[in-house]
Amino acid sequence: MGFRPSNRRRAPFWPVGDCKVSKVSRFVGQVAGVVAGAALIGSGIGAAVGAPLAISGIGSAASIAQVAGAVSAVASIGTALTSEPARAQGQVNDRIIGANNPQPYLIGRTYSGGVQVHDVGYGGNVDDVDNPYRFIPVVYSCCGPVQGLESVQLDFEAVSFSGTSALGYYSDYFWRDYQLGARPEADALAPHFAGAPDWGSAHKLSSFAAIGYSLKWSKKGKRFAGGQLPVIGAIWQGVKVYDPRLDSTFPGGSGTCRAGDESTYVYQANPATHSGTYAYGRYVNGVKVFGVDLGAAGVNFADVAAWANVCDANGWTVNGTIYEPGDKWNNLKRIAEAGAGFPVLVGGKLGFDYRAPRASLYTITRDDLADGVISSQLNKEWKSRHNVLVPKYRSEAHQWSFQQAGAARVAAFVTADGEEKSDEKQWDLVTDVDQVTQLAYYELYQRREGGPFTLPLKPHMRDYEPGDCLTLGADLGVHPSGAIKAVVRSTSGDPGSGIVTLEFEQETDAKHPAALSATGVAPAAFVPPTSEELDGTYYYNNLDPASVTVDSATLTCDTTGETVDAR
Repeated sequence: MGFRPSNRRRAPFWPVGDCKVSKVSRFVGQVAGVVAGAALIGSGIGAAVGAPLAISGIGSAASIAQVAGAVSAVASIGTALTSEPARAQGQVNDRIIGANNPQPYLIGRTYSGGVQVHDVGYGGNVDDVDNPYRFIPVVYSCCGPVQGLESVQLDFEAVSFSGTSALGYYSDYFWRDYQLGARPEADALAPHFAGAPDWGSAHKLSSFAAIGYSLKWSKKGKRFAGGQLPVIGAIWQGVKVYDPRLDSTFPGGSGTCRAGDESTYVYQANPATHSGTYAYGRYVNGVKVFGVDLGAAGVNFADVAAWANVCDANGWTVNGTIYEPGDKWNNLKRIAEAGAGFPVLVGGKLGFDYRAPRASLYTITRDDLADGVISSQLNKEWKSRHNVLVPKYRSEAHQWSFQQAGAARVAAFVTADGEEKSDEKQWDLVTDVDQVTQLAYYELYQRREGGPFTLPLKPHMRDYEPGDCLTLGADLGVHPSGAIKAVVRSTSGDPGSGIVTLEFEQETDAKHPAALSATGVAPAAFVPPTSEELDGTYYYNNLDPASVTVDSATLTCDTTGETVDAR
């Protein structure tokens, strides 16, 4: 008897998405210094970064007005996409097994089951066991080198090693060889037992963080009882990123980090720098292999730098695994939401808006108004104005599964509504209970902010962009309280008249201290049985009756020679 596929104690599996072609493809094209970039959002649309925007039927002599119209149309599609929150997709804790699997991408510190790329039992007959050796190489992340491997885990318990050999319970039964994803990799992952079929020096997996697991099955040992395996995974510190704050060529930056030169990237778990780097794109030998692929001209790294400082100040991190092929736009939003941010398109560039205290840049009065209709909506729809929100996060104390934290509840909202109105939201890439609770409070307050307020304004207001905070003066009459702070959420303009229309959402200063002072309540930790306990249960429950002798005091198993008191 040798190894056979495992079917025991599978960790919960969350789907990684439908792996459809991304809604976000390359979308930067510079035009005559007037149009900074065009958002080509849609399946299969692409253009080389920095190349002229190609429009069917127009050719190189296209007028700026024609191109600007195309940019405006595509940008409006992008605005519609950003208005929807990220769809929760969960995480994969067990190995992904199958053909044509997606590529994993490790962010921050996280547990992953990885993507299996080979699995073979071999060795002939050893000690009356057929094929007692097994080799399983597993990829955990593309875009290496990653920062490091923290621990290999069997049944979510860390295994200690001396060199490549396991210590403790799995000594003489389990080995691992790992790589961080160097470019190129010096050697292929090495099986502990020579002769693994279809694996050799040509299988280096350069740029991939990976582990090669070697296992041995023996009749005399209860490890891997019945040929089955424990849940195998690993905790990693993941990919490195571009941080404009560490780039001396970026205004205000200091250091050697350079966009596009991945050898200069640094390890961080900052939601802002991960969002910016994913939007920029990940490259190996000059070829884009992951991410949106906007390039430096398509990403507003000033937004990234400012937002990164906020995330650091709040202690917010992003941790988990995303996959491609898949929905890149949703991936970007999932990364950003860990820092209370979301992507926005401004002037053909991708920027980021985020929750943080804001100072008003200007007070709008009637003198700033242009001809047109002012519209004002004081409250969100009743059904979306919740007063209790239960956040879910990925808990290391619960085998990295998604757990409910204590509910975020605003008593004043409950009193105003006359009843509790509860909702639940999952943050896929958040692993800290305090962080997810703070994000939940921000979400609760945001769902009740007034707006939208829509104002037609004179041309001098065209420089304000989504994320800018302005004061809507009392003389505008848009709110019964008089003057209010409001954040620009979208912009549009009329090239003929120069009139710009800004849409605002109210900004309540009190939400920031309320959210950022919140602390979370984690559920009670789960203490699972150990691998040794589980193997023992399986082993003794599956003995051949012919191999057992019984007297009045003991039950003796002649397979191992162990004696168990049965009284």
